[in-house]
Amino acid sequence: MSIQFLKQSTLDQLYSNVSKNLERYKNGDFEDLITRDVCLVSDKLSIEIDKLNSINGNYKNDVNNALLMSEAIVALSPHVARDKRLWTYLTHTYLFKYTRERWPFPDEKHGEDRMISHVIDHYFVKGERGFERNNAASRLWWVAFMCKRAKNIDLEKALKAVFLVQDPIVQLLGRPTSAISTNTFNSVLEKMVNSLDGDQAFLKDRFSYNHPFLKELSYLGGHNLLDALTIEESREALGLIDKKILSKVKAKPIESEVSDIKEDSDVSQEGSSASTTDKAEEVIFEEKDRLLRDKLVNFDKNVISKKFPNTDIYEKVLSNHLLSCYLAYKPRNHSDFMKLPVAIRLGIAEDERQYIDEICQIIDEHM
Repeated sequence: MSIQFLKQSTLDQLYSNVSKNLERYKNGDFEDLITRDVCLVSDKLSIEIDKLNSINGNYKNDVNNALLMSEAIVALSPHVARDKRLWTYLTHTYLFKYTRERWPFPDEKHGEDRMISHVIDHYFVKGERGFERNNAASRLWWVAFMCKRAKNIDLEKALKAVFLVQDPIVQLLGRPTSAISTNTFNSVLEKMVNSLDGDQAFLKDRFSYNHPFLKELSYLGGHNLLDALTIEESREALGLIDKKILSKVKAKPIESEVSDIKEDSDVSQEGSSASTTDKAEEVIFEEKDRLLRDKLVNFDKNVISKKFPNTDIYEKVLSNHLLSCYLAYKPRNHSDFMKLPVAIRLGIAEDERQYIDEICQIIDEHM
């Protein structure tokens, strides 16, 4: 079947009417609005509807869904894959049900603005990084496309490494120089696959390992033409970064690294330029914040951990590091939370993300 795109006027109309159409996003569909008359048809590209219709489920299906998306649109070029009209068409038609399943709506008690933001993130394409990170359809294609560039790595295994903990790949994609360089990207992907087969430290130790590692990679890209490096030279460069980072890890415990985490200017345009300073460590010694800390710890113990007892300690929405950050920044609603540095917000387990608003509510009531 030929691929269809929304007309730009249709895309603009959908975008401007998100608030009006919230009930459709939650419980209905767009079959009466998105007809052939409001779309453009490309005879140069085809799509396998059967494979597209097989995409379903939650985050545990990401690997299989990315494989299906890759097979459904084989001849799609990166240039055409940057067309917002294509992905918005798919999330409102064939992948509408999947998008709703993969990215459940936030509770209505958090307000309409929160729900509108949710729709824009996952049904549309917001910002340049939205293609790889947030749009429910395009993220599957783009991750598979980039993993396929590593010819020496099995695609399914590469996807398993990428989707086990998505923070490293999101961090890498936020550094355009590194992501564009095929050999450098392939070398990092090799490291992720090796981590998957090994102790998984590079994939899971966000603040003590992969964030500092990828930051060093950014510095390297600022002084070297990464595209000019061979695959062997890229591996050698990553090996040197590894030695530097691991020597620091051995020198100090993870909990003391809160003061080292800063917003990388090339990671995202969403976050604040603020950084996590020693304030995050000192704030818990104030009596009022001790009480707030106790409330958050009890919420984790009595609610979150009871429902999700097996979440990795580094991916918990109330991990030791994030707890310090909540005490330092005191986000009182979801909008406040989204202003925190990206390095703080990424890597939280999907199951536990639903509690962010309740954590903010606890902070707001405490204040």
